[in-house]
Amino acid sequence: MKDCIIIPLKRIDLAKSRLSNYLNPIQRKEFSLSMLSDVLEACISSSFYKIFLVTQEKIDLIHEEKIEQIIDNSELNLALKNAIDKVKNLGYECYLIIPSDIPLIEKEDLDTLKKLINEYDLIISPSFDSGTNALFMKKDKEIELEYGEGRNSFLRHLEHAQRRNLNVYIYSNERISLDIDDYARMKYLASLNINKKSVLYIKKIYEENRNIRN
Repeated sequence: MKDCIIIPLKRIDLAKSRLSNYLNPIQRKEFSLSMLSDVLEACISSSFYKIFLVTQEKIDLIHEEKIEQIIDNSELNLALKNAIDKVKNLGYECYLIIPSDIPLIEKEDLDTLKKLINEYDLIISPSFDSGTNALFMKKDKEIELEYGEGRNSFLRHLEHAQRRNLNVYIYSNERISLDIDDYARMKYLASLNINKKSVLYIKKIYEENRNIRN
């Protein structure tokens, strides 16, 4: 099956507002871009055919043949639905939606999802706070999208899939589950000893400002 990854991205200058007590606007922007870079690196190295970045404004820093940017100023769920319609028209038969702030994701996680989609109609991977950090759908097996802060999208997506009697697999994966949008997770990321751009960046911030505290 011809497959792709769809990554929604907030305007970079508005990203990670929940970290505004700890990072200034420039740091939040750079941190967001470092996480995006980690996610894209895993996606590029995976066997997925194409990556579509759904953004409100073009990101000039990205120059990679495997990545295509879709500019859409619509509300998140509508922008993603529009992106799905676009990739379907381009001949894609299954599409994985993941966020841009799960920097620990690895190539092997994505390749595992690719194998699983051959056996199931839909795959959902929850976040630690009941959100949805991976939603893998087949053509004509799509469900209504329920993304949004505080919406418990994982359970809503699961309910939609069950109503359609889809064959669903819940893929629990710690690396995918960890989105970085609060102080505790940012602090955890800084404690890791791995070669990720986001980890190295947030370690640098901690070293420069040891007064960062919860």
